[in-house]
Amino acid sequence: RGGPFAVITVATHKPSVKKDSSLSQKKHALFEYTAKLLVERISWYCGDHLRPGPARLVFAERGQLDPDRLIAYFKRLKRYGGNHSIRWGIIDPDKLEVVPCAKLTGLQVADAAVSSVEQALELSWHSTTEHRYVKMWRKRYYRAGVTCDGHGLKAFPKWPTERPLIDHRLHWLKHFQ
Repeated sequence: RGGPFAVITVATHKPSVKKDSSLSQKKHALFEYTAKLLVERISWYCGDHLRPGPARLVFAERGQLDPDRLIAYFKRLKRYGGNHSIRWGIIDPDKLEVVPCAKLTGLQVADAAVSSVEQALELSWHSTTEHRYVKMWRKRYYRAGVTCDGHGLKAFPKWPTERPLIDHRLHWLKHFQ
């Protein structure tokens, strides 16, 4: 209660996920992969900054989120390995919980942080973005050394590199480097 926390966000650009990839072919695969990217970073942060032992991992209840499926996915990752770098000494799939957002202040804080990233990335009806809120969270983002990119702020598949887009819509990212 009231302890240290860091913001970790995974932003997925769904149109950039290849149509023929398994992530777009299999139901729930993109959500599970994104959750894996998030949990990797949570395990890194906890391993680097908090006491050892299993962290309490809590997801907010959402319409399509099936807790049993999510737990089974992380158990499969733990059992069979694969393409991930989750620190299993810190993350225990059996301790994963799914609760309504209103039940935990931490979930409400996480929701506010994620909403700030969404507002900074998604175009509004007026073709603008709102980056002021995400910049307010800047000091809370998890960093490995000085870099936030790939740690506290992860883009999947990757951040766009086109100059007009970076100059116009993603200029706020320079505050996270």
